[in-house]
Amino acid sequence: MQKLNYKINFLILALWAMVSACQSQSQSKYANTKEGVTQMAQDLRKSSPSDIKKMAPTMDDCKAIMTDEKDAQTLYDYSLKLYEQVDGMSESPIRVREGQTEVLVNKITIGGENMAEEQKEFSGGFKRVFDKMKKGITMYEFNYVEPGKTSGRRYDGLVYANNKWIFVPKMWRGFRD
Repeated sequence: MQKLNYKINFLILALWAMVSACQSQSQSKYANTKEGVTQMAQDLRKSSPSDIKKMAPTMDDCKAIMTDEKDAQTLYDYSLKLYEQVDGMSESPIRVREGQTEVLVNKITIGGENMAEEQKEFSGGFKRVFDKMKKGITMYEFNYVEPGKTSGRRYDGLVYANNKWIFVPKMWRGFRD
């Protein structure tokens, strides 16, 4: 009987280890911070179209971002069209010009106390989207710039939801009237 208890305990421990390993694999290696996004942006320079496609949202991801199911569907439909274009690419859609060796990152937390100030850094089109997003969601944009410059190649629509990074550039275009 005691030998059976040891086997059961060993099996439970082994199962717990496997579950923990699976959970940690779903976690991103990039922190949900400006520093994490800076590192991700550096790595995205070298990414393939298939790497970018892994950042496409699922319908569940869109529901985690948007307050209304209809808006989640709109975001999902827009992202499907966007990522269809990535299928035919031989090079990454993330392009950087010669000399753009630095990355600047902006963020906005929906419903956050600094939202009005943070919003100024984002494209005006996002005014159509921010009020449709769940409070507490943080969105990032990253800019590849030359040293000492503040403008360059800008990419927006990066959100951490459901324990992964989701990338829907210019998502506001999906909400045009």
